[in-house]
Amino acid sequence: MGLLIFIIVILVLLICVAYIEKAKADAKRKKIIDEFGDPTLAIESVASEPSVYIFETKELIIIDDQKVPFEDILDFRLNDEKSYKTSTSTMGTIGRGIVGASLFGGVGAIVGGATAGKSTKTHTDKYTVYITVDDLAHPVIEYTSTNEKCAQQLMSVLKIIIDRKQSV
Repeated sequence: MGLLIFIIVILVLLICVAYIEKAKADAKRKKIIDEFGDPTLAIESVASEPSVYIFETKELIIIDDQKVPFEDILDFRLNDEKSYKTSTSTMGTIGRGIVGASLFGGVGAIVGGATAGKSTKTHTDKYTVYITVDDLAHPVIEYTSTNEKCAQQLMSVLKIIIDRKQSV
């Protein structure tokens, strides 16, 4: 009974934290819209990640409370942090060991087991876009997201901004 109460209390706390984070994000968004108007594009992932607001008519991009005029954006690059997991099939190891042992004895069992198929899976944990800006005191702005689509959308916007600057 005590464990059940503990689990319920934890769940209620998690729901409260999520609600508070959402309320903070909504208040932040409202403040930005009140100051700058409706954004041309808003890139929002989850409450714990920074939001990006693009104001095309004002030539301004806001990344997690950092206001950057389009003219100050010089370059950007992506760093995607990948994790790798290698696994070996147990049945493949046993099967190859048995075949190797039957053909070549003990050495064949070792060699057969060692040649079992291995597979490596990659998974991207997060995407960080580094934006170089014309500011010697703070030359790099970081935007990190676990959502590939959000990172890709930001990079596309940055590419358009830089290309438009170069064509003028």
